Amino acid sequence: MNENGDREPRVARFGRGRPSGPRALVIAVLIGVASGAFGAGAYYSDALSPLAHTVGLWVVVGVAVSARLPTRTASTAAVVSLLAAVVAFEVGKTVIYVARYPGTTYSMSAETLAFWSVVALMIGPILGLASSTMGRGGWKGPASIATICGILLGEAIWRQLNYNMFSGTDVAVVFDLVAAVVIIALNARTAGRLGGTLASLVPATALGYAVTEVQKLF
Repeated sequence: MNENGDREPRVARFGRGRPSGPRALVIAVLIGVASGAFGAGAYYSDALSPLAHTVGLWVVVGVAVSARLPTRTASTAAVVSLLAAVVAFEVGKTVIYVARYPGTTYSMSAETLAFWSVVALMIGPILGLASSTMGRGGWKGPASIATICGILLGEAIWRQLNYNMFSGTDVAVVFDLVAAVVIIALNARTAGRLGGTLASLVPATALGYAVTEVQKLF
């Protein structure tokens, strides 16, 4: 039982039997490379291109590699996964461009690579910390869930208002919304945990919106 009187699930289903230590970091790198390669492919797709410009994909990757791990391992896993995603994305864009347009060249921007690597180093520990504490009792679990989902929902609202106000929606908005619902469903499985998450979600979403606003300046 937690302090609210709710019976706590021991761990979320996706967190059972997770490898830790070096194995967790290897898996984090592989997932990061896969997500970066996917983003590079989406960059050249009319239907999927919004996913190449969304923070939501980064958030999901960070959560996937670090949820329920010890805090230090979780933060490291999130960082290395995001760094791998950045490199794979930039390299993938170059490879795909040259393959699509033979005889042309495409130079990776060292400044862009460096900028997003710094961003990965900044947000990776935050994602890792939040993901590793989603299953804890008291206020920490709900606050962590709300923080992660607030980033997703804030970005979804920002994109809808700025890109899709008069044209329906796009795949990135749908992705963010679905990801937020899934994360809440997997981790807020008691009345007390769900209530705490929803109570924290409004300010967390406002923060996510502000983060998206700043991120789009670069």
